[in-house]
Amino acid sequence: MTTEEVLERERVQCQRMHDFVKSIGNNWFIFRYEDMIDKNFDALNEYLGFKIKDEAEIPMITKKSKVARKKAYGDWRIWYTEEDVELYKPVYLPYMELIGYDCDDWTLNPEAVIKPEFSSMYIKKLVHKNTLNTIRSFRDSVLRRSV
Repeated sequence: MTTEEVLERERVQCQRMHDFVKSIGNNWFIFRYEDMIDKNFDALNEYLGFKIKDEAEIPMITKKSKVARKKAYGDWRIWYTEEDVELYKPVYLPYMELIGYDCDDWTLNPEAVIKPEFSSMYIKKLVHKNTLNTIRSFRDSVLRRSV
């Protein structure tokens, strides 16, 4: 996939999200990922009219367990380069402005370090887990047929 194709895909996705948010007007509540990670539920509790529990965990046996990789935000500042910011900023800006993000802060981490446990080792672990799940699924299917 070319850089232009990636940018166009991102632009279309951001435009769709932008259009959706615009279409629902003011009858919605923004609960940001950052608030969830920081366990900042006060505004959400007030909006809902009841207190939600914040001790939810993703069971590690589910296929969704990979979403609990780091439980952090802002990592784009270590993954993006200045060139990335130049490319993506115009694509993301309209949606970011609409949902109230600080659109002036595109500061990258000058001492960016991408730790292996959140990159290459993480991918290796996913591949290994997927292989094991495939083997287990095949084994279970053979066992069900033999019973």
